[in-house]
Amino acid sequence: MKALLLAACLLALGAAPAAAGSCPDDQAGEGHHQDGPGETAGVDSETLVAFGLADDYAIARGLRVRRLTIAPGGVIALHAHTERPAGSYVISGTMTEYRNTCAVGVVYAPGDAVSEHASVSHWWRNESDAPAVVIVFDLPPE
Repeated sequence: MKALLLAACLLALGAAPAAAGSCPDDQAGEGHHQDGPGETAGVDSETLVAFGLADDYAIARGLRVRRLTIAPGGVIALHAHTERPAGSYVISGTMTEYRNTCAVGVVYAPGDAVSEHASVSHWWRNESDAPAVVIVFDLPPE
């Protein structure tokens, strides 16, 4: 079971955002949204799965899967993924991402997946009137 979950998460880490939640070509570029909120607010985080990979896979990291529930107006603070690859999958509601590679915010809806790799720094906000639920998986250092 762990191997299947690991394979699914690693495949998703390389996946591009769904077409519905993509940066418009004329807005893509580097150096955007360098300033963002410094603190996360209105977010409830529940760890669903977490285990080390060193013993079975010789990877000095863990695998973690969390469910985030973001209240209307809730914010996930500006952060980078230089040392922590991750991916997100929107279950319900909508979230707007402000990423260093896009001049405008990108709205993600249920079914959209987002790759968060080494060159990504970003922050998120729930700009809707309803809670959003997002599944986040990452490989934090142990």
